[in-house]
Amino acid sequence: MAKNPKIEFFKIELQPINNPNLTFKDLFKRNYQSFENRDIANITRNDLMVDFFRHFFHRIDTGIVVNESKRKAFKAKNFGDDLENNSIHLMSRRNIIHGIVKGGEYDTGKYLGEIDDPNLNEQRLGANKLITDDFYFLLYTPLDKNVGILVLQTYTRDNITDIFKPFIEKLFKTRSISNKATASLFMPKALQERFRNNSVVKSFVYSNRFIVNAMDQQTIQTGDFTVKVEITSHGGQVTLNNLPWWKRILGQANVNISDNDRQLNTFDNQAGYLQSQVVESTLTKFELDDNDFEIKPTIFLRNNINLEENGIPLFSELHDFVLDTLFSSVIPEIYPEDDLI
Repeated sequence: MAKNPKIEFFKIELQPINNPNLTFKDLFKRNYQSFENRDIANITRNDLMVDFFRHFFHRIDTGIVVNESKRKAFKAKNFGDDLENNSIHLMSRRNIIHGIVKGGEYDTGKYLGEIDDPNLNEQRLGANKLITDDFYFLLYTPLDKNVGILVLQTYTRDNITDIFKPFIEKLFKTRSISNKATASLFMPKALQERFRNNSVVKSFVYSNRFIVNAMDQQTIQTGDFTVKVEITSHGGQVTLNNLPWWKRILGQANVNISDNDRQLNTFDNQAGYLQSQVVESTLTKFELDDNDFEIKPTIFLRNNINLEENGIPLFSELHDFVLDTLFSSVIPEIYPEDDLI
């Protein structure tokens, strides 16, 4: 099966211990000074970014980051000396670190076979064998701000988000200065609107818990159930423009459980699922009782850049696409007070 690459954006928010106005510049200065007791009297912005780059590789430690509970790991693709790695790069003037890491699962219990020789005995992968893919990332840390941006490329079936995101969060933990940062999924409103305008509602899902009491041969029987009702649209007739009308009509449908009539619009949990009609997308969930909901659709790369035959992105095109999206859509929304483009 060919891979299906996607990208996600995360807001990285510093978590200061005492100073609520802590910025990346403040944090990097402290780390710079702490490393070999260096003087910060004449430090430049470039010095701070170069040192943060050193700090990034220092946290990778022996060249690989392992998460035993997830049975996953990642490493710099061509790990070498701090500033000589050729797969991870520093764009100091733009406050950006970007590049490619290799990562995936280990101790999978899988076997290695040969397509050209199916009769060849398969070899079981050892517990320390890491099955890797290449993953692109970009980390933006504007020195005068306390919010940064992480962009991470993964695949629908294979990803390292659950180990790479915590690694990035811990980069900004400094004794007495800050706790680890928090990373939250972010989708620019411009991309949300583009998705909204070209999407239809594919299904409505209602669920509610019921305690059912019923007589059985002179004995009262009690059951605890969750009733789930899914209504699927087989066309493109339900859009966000006419959604209120369809919500009202469908919500009036009745469910009768042991002589207990309930309309769907009284159920505790009510959700809808959107899908784009223009580009490839997965179903995106939203709450039916939220009239101003945010949409966080997946950005599939095959809609935006060229891919290799097996679905691996052309990383040079991916980097250009990420930079363009970052500076045209993401940065203006996260930092509306600045003109950073």
